Amino acid sequence: MPYTAKGFTLLELLVTLSLLAVITALTAPALLSSGQGARLNAHATDLQSLLNNSRSLAMLEQQSVFVCGASPAPADALSAPEPCNELGEWRDGIHVVLDENGNQAPDTDDSVRLFQAPYPHLTTLTWRGFRGKNHIEFLAAGTTNWQNGRFTFCSKDTESEGLEVVLNVAGRSYIRSLTTACES
Repeated sequence: MPYTAKGFTLLELLVTLSLLAVITALTAPALLSSGQGARLNAHATDLQSLLNNSRSLAMLEQQSVFVCGASPAPADALSAPEPCNELGEWRDGIHVVLDENGNQAPDTDDSVRLFQAPYPHLTTLTWRGFRGKNHIEFLAAGTTNWQNGRFTFCSKDTESEGLEVVLNVAGRSYIRSLTTACES
């Protein structure tokens, strides 16, 4: 019985490795962008959950609740910071503030009930509301005091990638694809 060698020749191995390299080169950009898309989707879902929890807190406590960009950490730890960023920026995280003094404005007399940490530096978050306020107010009934608008999550890597969390006047939110291009 003659002996026949079993296995691959060097030529067969090189052809197979070349084909794998070509396939990897073609699919790598899609895999990388899907990872960023999944990250943006997770951020949008977290924000939607935070908005739902804020709405529930307003109905449970029967008081106004504000959702706003967190104020930057103060240089002096003893000073009481404002709960909301005065410029309307959301890069330092998000505060959910219970209006304990009933003055319909987030201030130092109110307590921060929930905090969302800042998003990674490759993700930007902006709020565009239709009443011109830098914060969202949920009333005791769960509505938004006639505020509606959208949060936009954008990837700094690509201007075409992003998601929106849309908030309506009834206090409900939903996630959708971008309707406008991300700002640079």
